[in-house]
Amino acid sequence: MNKHGLPLWDSAWKVTHNDLFLDPRHAALNRWVYRSPKTEKVMGLLGDMRYIVAVLLTGDVGIVTFTDEPDVSIPYQGPKGESLRTNPDFVATLPGGGTRWITTVATRARKAVVTARIDALNVAAQLAGAAHEVICRKDVNDTFFDNWALLSARMNCADPQRFDCAHEQGILSAALQPGKSVRLETLLSAEGVDSARMLSSLGFALMRGVAKTNLTTALLSLDSKISYN
Repeated sequence: MNKHGLPLWDSAWKVTHNDLFLDPRHAALNRWVYRSPKTEKVMGLLGDMRYIVAVLLTGDVGIVTFTDEPDVSIPYQGPKGESLRTNPDFVATLPGGGTRWITTVATRARKAVVTARIDALNVAAQLAGAAHEVICRKDVNDTFFDNWALLSARMNCADPQRFDCAHEQGILSAALQPGKSVRLETLLSAEGVDSARMLSSLGFALMRGVAKTNLTTALLSLDSKISYN
């Protein structure tokens, strides 16, 4: 059990990425390996903010998909006149085909080289017809992040592409009636339900905007009320 009051399952993933883990330039940064159920790809992410934002993008129903390997390379001049190149940390696809570039920073107080990079990305995004968003640590809703970190783990643990979740999906679908809500405990305790597969099914329904629950101000728990969106 964890602070959500929900059961946990082990999901052992062994990933080796030489550039991520052995490059001495990355020694001062935390390194994360994250599989987003939205992209179905394993990402090697440098720094806490990139990992946090990848989780947030997974749970954002206003994002269709995203990549941490954008096919964009922007030349710019550093504060000392040096020639540099950069790219946004993520490029997200929006409903209807629009694009959003996303850059992460630790704080709003930026060094000159960071400001130069962001200015270059602002100009390049405008020329490309994309929106550009800069996200710092203070912008993060910790409750939303915590909920989607948990849901991502459950969705990866019982991915419906690898496990038969038809029974749990059917019970969830039957419970999602307009104007009504159901407690998560009720879904988990329904006859024949596997808890891992139900939490996975719920995660995908929330990610796709089929279902809704409060993930911004309360931790997902047995008392969470799930409703049709």
